[in-house]
This record gives sequence, structure tokens and C-alpha cells, in this order.
Amino acid sequence: MIKFAITNKTLITLDTNVEHIGKVIEVNNSTVIVSFSDEVACSSCSLSNLCKPQKKEKNSIAITTSEASSYELGEKVKVIGNVTMQKRAIFFGTALPCIILIASIFVANYYGCRQALSALIGIAILGIYYIVLYIKKDALKKKFNFIIKKL
Repeated sequence: MIKFAITNKTLITLDTNVEHIGKVIEVNNSTVIVSFSDEVACSSCSLSNLCKPQKKEKNSIAITTSEASSYELGEKVKVIGNVTMQKRAIFFGTALPCIILIASIFVANYYGCRQALSALIGIAILGIYYIVLYIKKDALKKKFNFIIKKL
């Protein structure tokens, strides 16, 4: 099923949705902060005990919407994103750092650094990557548009 949504004057095609049920924990002028429990998100996964067996963390997300005033604290809502955003998040958060770390270690080894120094160089470059990611967080937020719906 193909759905269209207009968010911040941007037309988003939601070919395949990623939906999570959450609870409103804060409402500001144009922002709704929704909290998710990993227990709910992971309940259908057969590998959830291997992933986080000891913890049941709560994650939250801030969603900008013009209808923020219509949401109440404690209200259950559905947050919808698309698979493209999910893949982009996995790429920037997991895949690219792995590639950067491995590539920097190989390059340092190629130029004759010892293994310990190569590992330190890799970690340092990875640290720089995360600093740049943090500096660019506002630009990245614009690429992640979520839709919120009342249940």
C-alpha cells in the first residue's frame, strides 16, 4: 500500500512503513516527544534475548508537527517512518563507522605503522567521524521526517 504524507512542506512517499507505538511524554509549541519501550519493539523478534537480555531501555524521539497542541501527556500514538530512513540510520550509525575503522587501520598498516598504532589511528579517525556527525546533527535531522498519528 502506498501512502503519501506532507511534512514540513515535503512530500514523502511511504512505500513501506516502519511503525512504532509509543507514549507522549512531552508536548511543546510544535514538538511532540514520544517514548518507546524496547520491550514493545523487540517482542516479536526471536533474537531479542541475545540482543539486550538484561536491559529494557526506553528510547524517545522528538517529532515536529503543526498539530502538537492536540496531543496530551501519556497519550498512545503511532510514529511512522519509511524504510529509506531506517536504512539511512543504519548506514550512518553502523555500516559507515565500520568501513571507516577498517579502512583507516588498513591504510595505517600499509604505511608501516605497528598494529597497536594502527588501531589507535583507526579509533581516532572514528572519533573524528562521530564529532563531525554530532556537528552535522541538525542537517541530518532534516532528512529524518516522522509522521505521528493518534490511535
